[in-house]
Amino acid sequence: MSYSDKHTEQTAPPLTLVEVRTMAGSDIECYCSLFQNVFNAEPWKEQWDLTAIKTNIQNLLRKKDFMGMAATAGSLPVGYVTGYNLGVWGRIFYVDQLFVAPRYQGKGIGTQLISALHNRLKSRKTSMVFLLTKPNTIAKKAYVRFGYKRMFPWLLLRGKEILYKKL
Repeated sequence: MSYSDKHTEQTAPPLTLVEVRTMAGSDIECYCSLFQNVFNAEPWKEQWDLTAIKTNIQNLLRKKDFMGMAATAGSLPVGYVTGYNLGVWGRIFYVDQLFVAPRYQGKGIGTQLISALHNRLKSRKTSMVFLLTKPNTIAKKAYVRFGYKRMFPWLLLRGKEILYKKL
């Protein structure tokens, strides 16, 4: 069953029930479906198919220092943040993905996810977090609110800016 099959206006739990937890293997199907719903829509308009998404998350899960967190409303995942430590550079964490179901965007779920991630990373003595995001988007504005700054203002990687935050 896909994320959209499980998540309708009638079944969407109220925001007061949102909880952030460690991502589990049982999250993969909902992660893939939600990822597709989010990134195939505005402002990203990417063309992800479920097979490519599943391959991507399975590759991430195999990384030694993978970390993933899920935001759930009731038992339904409504957002995820995933990434991994870059051991070569020391205590630096790369945020591979942060996304929230369209129905829950703008309601503080992304803030809860990134705050929980930062707290977990601080407890592991991580010194810096970085990520890539498209310029001039709501996502970039949110990262700036979280305290992220642009690294290398003259550089875009695949049309995305590099943002970082010292913990």
